[in-house]
Amino acid sequence: MSRRAYRAVWLVGCALLLVGLAYLYNRYVWSAPEPTIGWTKDGVVYELLNPRMLGVVLVAPWFIAVLAWTLADLPWQQRFVTVLLRIVFVASLAMGLARPVRSANTDKITAVYLVDVSDSVPDEALSDAQDVIVEAYENKREGDLVRVVTFANRPRLLEPIEQEDGAFGAPTIERHQWPEGVAKDEAERLSNQAPGAGSNLQAALQLAYGLYPPGYLRRAVLISDGLQTDGDILAEANRAADHGVKLHALAYDRPVPGEVALRGLRIPDRVKVGETFSVTADIYASRATKAKARLFQGETLNALDGVQALDLKPGPNEISFKSVVRVAGEVTYSLELSDIGTDRFDKNNQYATTVDVPGRPQVLYVEGAPQYAGPLTGALTAQQFDVDVRPPAGFPGSLKELERYDFVILSDTPKERMTLQSQELVEQYVRDLGGGFLFAGGENGYGLGGWYRTTIARLLPVRMETEKRKEMPSVAMVLVIDRSGSMTGMPIEMAKKAAKATLDVLASDDLIAVVAFDSQPHRYVKMQPARNRSRVRGLISRIQSGGGTEIFSALDAAYNDLTVTPARKKHVILLTDGKAPSSGIRDLVSAMIAEAITVTTVGLGGDVDEQMLKMIADVGGGRYHPVPDPQSLPRIFTKETEMIARAAAVEEWFPVVQTGYASFLRKIDVRTAPYLHGYVSTKMKPTPAVELLASEDTEEPILARWRVGTGWALAWTSDVKSRWAVE
Repeated sequence: MSRRAYRAVWLVGCALLLVGLAYLYNRYVWSAPEPTIGWTKDGVVYELLNPRMLGVVLVAPWFIAVLAWTLADLPWQQRFVTVLLRIVFVASLAMGLARPVRSANTDKITAVYLVDVSDSVPDEALSDAQDVIVEAYENKREGDLVRVVTFANRPRLLEPIEQEDGAFGAPTIERHQWPEGVAKDEAERLSNQAPGAGSNLQAALQLAYGLYPPGYLRRAVLISDGLQTDGDILAEANRAADHGVKLHALAYDRPVPGEVALRGLRIPDRVKVGETFSVTADIYASRATKAKARLFQGETLNALDGVQALDLKPGPNEISFKSVVRVAGEVTYSLELSDIGTDRFDKNNQYATTVDVPGRPQVLYVEGAPQYAGPLTGALTAQQFDVDVRPPAGFPGSLKELERYDFVILSDTPKERMTLQSQELVEQYVRDLGGGFLFAGGENGYGLGGWYRTTIARLLPVRMETEKRKEMPSVAMVLVIDRSGSMTGMPIEMAKKAAKATLDVLASDDLIAVVAFDSQPHRYVKMQPARNRSRVRGLISRIQSGGGTEIFSALDAAYNDLTVTPARKKHVILLTDGKAPSSGIRDLVSAMIAEAITVTTVGLGGDVDEQMLKMIADVGGGRYHPVPDPQSLPRIFTKETEMIARAAAVEEWFPVVQTGYASFLRKIDVRTAPYLHGYVSTKMKPTPAVELLASEDTEEPILARWRVGTGWALAWTSDVKSRWAVE
């Protein structure tokens, strides 16, 4: 057969296939009287909801026809597989578009019986419930399932009883009892929490949800007197419908026995001496009745509201008693019920609980100089506060120990005397426990104490990076740092860190230079504006230790730099850890002070020539700082820079004005308050920080606060001693 004849026969075959498929589609799909196509197998119904989409299959003959005209040079097996995959794809697409569904009908039922066995249910009612369960097992159809759950305080699933013929029969309905391991006296003591002392219908229904196997109709039968003591059965009944559970109720047809149970006493978490509060009793009654309640505080009858005549309604009752505690310490409250109309168990008519009532408000006062803590301690004690004065080294070591204080004051303490752990404890105390924290100023407070960029600084409502006051001149500062061999390791690294901290304190238009010396000076940072912070930091990081110690030439280099630098304030900080020749140094420093260049010295370790360093500081109009620990260097440098560059400590008499509202200032007339004699200059942080008091002259904050988590953090920029708050 020629190729042309072969193609003709192939085409005719494809056309006949298309005609056949079109005929079948038209007869059984397009023209069918029913809009769907369905069939049943093994009780399961399969349907195509949109069968007309099967017409997509009519493109299948086209894939077969193109085989005769394909130009692909492939084996016939590969071409056959290609066409087959295309037809399978089209058939799958058509079947998906036809929306096949599968459904099955069932009339098998799983019935879960929820039986109330609480103490409020009489024995006769339990016998009736047993008859219902037995009848359910005897009359259930083949394939149906029956489950039994008994409940009181908690639900329990009962297993069916296997009979002699191998079948399973109804379980026995019994009240819930204490486990065998619980002693009799313990069971009596916990009678209010006895297994049968309550009735939680909601918990029983929730347990039932997990007892229904798939493929069964879900039914629940609730057998109860309806007196729930816990949970919310009405809300759970609505949720049961979402789980496909039909709920039926069967009430006990027996009179409810009289029972009254005292379930608990509730007292506020925080009780203060002298303040009235409520003691609430939770009382359960199986039916309406009368009773008499007596509340005792310790061994005596509660003074405010000791005896009440009660009209109890069926179900839970809340009864409140007014009370007040006059003495701090542990106080035991006990409630007794008597004169009850009908009561099955008398052991659950008493309840006692103990509350720890704190005494006067506790204040932790951490003072950098405890010998000067008297004025504030006396003032707080006169206002009925208990004050615990401690040095920074005595700060509590755990949050539990800190928790017993109502307020914490940290006064005039340098940063290095408060460990990072202590700072974090303060933050947790305020943020998580809702405590109050006051940070007070002084010569070691705020920036003067090196508190920049610390946990405490983040906690406060003020910023320590104050702006330079307008009347203050610009500053030129030279850091003269010993880089001799003895500075190797931590000393030189801390010195570099101190130099970088100094750079952070300076304003952008201030000038800085760094001279490092051993046997001769090296200018690592030439005089330049502090705004070049990144560049200066990189140059400071290059300082390496090595060599001897020659102070004169280093100071002379700083002198030469500053004499040609225009600035209103010129200052040198000299750091060394050893001894050096003193020849000519006094004359050089005298020449520096004559040029209005001041010099501060820092002696690191115990091998320094203190006499020479003190002489340099005295002649140079600066200060001498002995530093035994290299880690203190950043604080010393920043404190010195703050005092020179920003005049953070403002020591002058000034009045304060009230700029914000606070309830604790309500009865204080700030206008007649004594003048203060100094404060540490700071600036307010953005809202929600609130300024309460300010200096009338400079408008800088004196007292500010804001909320941190659940507590308050306050900033007092003056001191709390007799230096600045002298009056």
